[in-house]
Amino acid sequence: MTELRPTIRLKPKTDARAIRHGAPWVFDNELVTDRRTKALSPGTIARLEDGERRPLGTVAVTPGSRTIAR
Repeated sequence: MTELRPTIRLKPKTDARAIRHGAPWVFDNELVTDRRTKALSPGTIARLEDGERRPLGTVAVTPGSRTIAR
């Protein structure tokens, strides 16, 4: 099956517990911000994964913002 949504990932050392328990934001210093992430349009819906590539949820991404995902 082809994944239609882009995937963004937390940095390996980022603790994902707060996000798993419902924290509403992901900050830019917690994500791997490669060229693909930076190229996403504001408001893009993406899959969020932890540093070990386990799914955490679906987020709206705003590259260039301090609060990069909600």
